[in-house]
Amino acid sequence: MTLLWTGLSVYSNDPDGVNDIVFESERDGHTEIHLMEADGSNQRRLTYTMGDGERSTLPHWSPDAQKIAFSTGSDRHMEIYIMDRDGSSVQRIYEAENERRAWGPQWSPDGMRIVFVTNADGNYDIYVMDSSGANVSRLTFSEGSGKESEDPAWSPDGEWIAFNSNRDGVWDLYKMRSDGTDLKRLTHTTDGSMGPGKPDWSPDGKRIVFPSTRDGNSAIWYDVVDIYLIDTDGYNLQRLTQTGDNGSPVWSPDGERIAFSSHRSGEWRDDREIYIMNVDGSNIQRLTFNSVWDSHPQW
Repeated sequence: MTLLWTGLSVYSNDPDGVNDIVFESERDGHTEIHLMEADGSNQRRLTYTMGDGERSTLPHWSPDAQKIAFSTGSDRHMEIYIMDRDGSSVQRIYEAENERRAWGPQWSPDGMRIVFVTNADGNYDIYVMDSSGANVSRLTFSEGSGKESEDPAWSPDGEWIAFNSNRDGVWDLYKMRSDGTDLKRLTHTTDGSMGPGKPDWSPDGKRIVFPSTRDGNSAIWYDVVDIYLIDTDGYNLQRLTQTGDNGSPVWSPDGERIAFSSHRSGEWRDDREIYIMNVDGSNIQRLTFNSVWDSHPQW
């Protein structure tokens, strides 16, 4: 079992968390959960993961911004925890079996449920559970060797979940009802590229932001991942970034900005930092300066 210990509570001049960004960083030698103000100031570490090769990753705010769900473990075994916004009161809510992984937790808008990914039953698929960890149920069934469904994201009204899947042979963006019914495919990747990455819904529920290699023209796929917007019916695709490897885009609560991670050094994983931009792709500002892996921001 992964053990964690946390430091003292930290001061924040934004106690409701609306203007805070939680993210993961390797600045201390391995991946931990960190917190900062929306302008990049007051950066502080929240988790202290114990164990060789283990890390804490993929944080996500509760709707009231008072708790954070995240994944902890290694490449072979990962479980789901929650903690208070200051890093205290760490609690495991999903215990994976040996050599199984559970990751990517995300709270429902009403705070009652958490959607996540696990290979508990074979392939990686999407599951949902109560926020206490009870009543786990499976939502997707990606049948076939190497078939997966992952990166779930709730719509603001809690009625839909967007996610990525290669169930049809290539990675594409889908949405389904929160009970797993009414599956709809939103993108149609035809050139064998990596397809879309982790999506996020706009606060008004009308658009989805996601990363993709769809317009890449380099032999090195991770040099040409860009961020796109698409309407939730699959129309009106818009490209927001034009350079580098850009990923993990998320909306600000007011719908005016998008936070994302990017590395622009030309080498895989080097100098990945957190940025913010306007929703039209303008006014890009860098928030972290570490020359290490800083990624998966959550506003």
